[in-house]
Amino acid sequence: VQGFVCAVKSPNSNLVANISYGTSTTLLQIAHHIIKLTNSGHIEKLPADPIYPTRGALDITVARTLLGYQPQYNILQGLEAYDNFYRSTSTVSGMQN
Repeated sequence: VQGFVCAVKSPNSNLVANISYGTSTTLLQIAHHIIKLTNSGHIEKLPADPIYPTRGALDITVARTLLGYQPQYNILQGLEAYDNFYRSTSTVSGMQN
């Protein structure tokens, strides 16, 4: 959301900018983190699809320099914040963890 706010408030228009944390995180790292947060689940790693591209981090230089964007959360921190929020809601607060 912070990145979108920076874009809307920016005098720069028709600009293409990556809004991310600027570092890469694999799906496997995310899956391990979710299992750690939830204390449940398992991972079944299948062979990589040969036509799926290998990707790294997105370059956020344009967002930083032209929009003033400074990311505050990486994906793992965002998952933790969401998990804490979700567990604090009245819908799930009475559930056993």
